[in-house]
Amino acid sequence: MGIPAELGDVADYVAQSLAPSTRRAYGAGLASFRSWCEGQGVQALPAAAETVARYLAAQAKAGKSPATLGQRVAAIRWAHEAQGFETPTTAKGVRATMQGIRREKGVALTRKRPLTAELAATVVPGDNTGLKGLRDRALLLFGFSSALRRSNLAPVKVLGDGIAA
Repeated sequence: MGIPAELGDVADYVAQSLAPSTRRAYGAGLASFRSWCEGQGVQALPAAAETVARYLAAQAKAGKSPATLGQRVAAIRWAHEAQGFETPTTAKGVRATMQGIRREKGVALTRKRPLTAELAATVVPGDNTGLKGLRDRALLLFGFSSALRRSNLAPVKVLGDGIAA
């Protein structure tokens, strides 16, 4: 995603820093942004804050949801940071454009309740008699206590003498 080819292994590791689903989403968002920039005759990387704000407004008018636009902002920010460019997404104009889009669409950001130990006890399966139940309970509690995301927990392998990633 934009790392010079001569950096070889660095580019591979940078690409691997994101989960596969995030890479796909960012790739689609960046393709959309680059295509729009090309059509407008403006530079995509590094982009000016005004370019990003205009892109977001055009996408909102085309019916894209605030959630989709938020993901595209994250993709644009990531691409700029990966290239060593200053990100235009933190500019006041870009942030104000996103706020205006959310306000117009009536979509306020809502924070989800964190999973507390008490809630975790209700989420963890109660059937601990079988091996699958014990395994599932152990993995859920390990993930909770380690503050892991699903994408971090999925590749965990349980070995006879311990846990390995």
